[in-house]
This record gives sequence, C-alpha cells and structure tokens, in this order.
Amino acid sequence: MTGRAMSVRTAEPPDAPAIAGISAQEYDSWSSGDFLSTMNNPCARIWVCEEPGEAILGYVVLYFDEYGAELMQIAVDQDRRREHIATRLMDAVDSFLQKKHIPQIMLEVRAANTAAREFYEHRGFVENHIKKDFYRNPPDDAVKMLQRI
Repeated sequence: MTGRAMSVRTAEPPDAPAIAGISAQEYDSWSSGDFLSTMNNPCARIWVCEEPGEAILGYVVLYFDEYGAELMQIAVDQDRRREHIATRLMDAVDSFLQKKHIPQIMLEVRAANTAAREFYEHRGFVENHIKKDFYRNPPDDAVKMLQRI
C-alpha cells in the first residue's frame, strides 16, 4: 500500500481501457466499448477508485431503476487487493441508492467465491436463490444475494 489518499468518482470515457484491463483479470471481460456503452446508459453507473494522478485501482458497475438495482461487476486490481478498495466502491453504491431511494440491490456471485460472499454478507446482503450450474469456466453455481435498503 502506498499510503496515498484514495478517492471514488464516476467513471469517464478515458477510463474505459483501464477498467477493461482490470475486468480482464477477473471476468470473461468486457471490452472498452462495453464499458463506454454502459457509461452512456442512463440506467447504469460506473464508479472507479483511484489514487489521484495514478492508475485506477478498481471499479463497480451498477444497473438500476426506481424499483431496484443490480450490481453487475466489482473488481479490484490484483496487485491492490486487501486495501479496502471494494469497500470504498460499495460505499459509493450505497450512497447512490439511498439518494435515489432505490429500495433494494441484488447481485450474483460464484458459490465457490467464499471471500466475496462473506464481504457481501458483512454488508447486509442475504442469500436469495441458487442458480445451479450457472457458470461454465470453471463450472460453478451462482448465488443470488439481495440487500434491502
């Protein structure tokens, strides 16, 4: 950890390549174009965490309407994990949901990803449903989790 101040802000088009790079570490990644398209969607938000003047450390993608929200992706650069970056990003999501009076948020997480599941449970999410054999590479169930705001 560098000790420099981190901040969370709304993603901007020039951030798309860096976000796509972090996505490639974690997911069947979205392209820069996918992130740009999401930035232009009025029912979506992307936030990034960065050290001012430095690289993007992580991001979160949220889709929403007045009835609820879905956390689509959250990822932190592999070299910067365990620095509370995901917590900062989720704090931004929580603040947004409260300001917009959105009553609930849902997400899907791999059943085998116990660290992520514990993180979400600590933040108030509860298991809602299991989708058997949802993921293919590697095979895994998806756990749907829900948090009421």
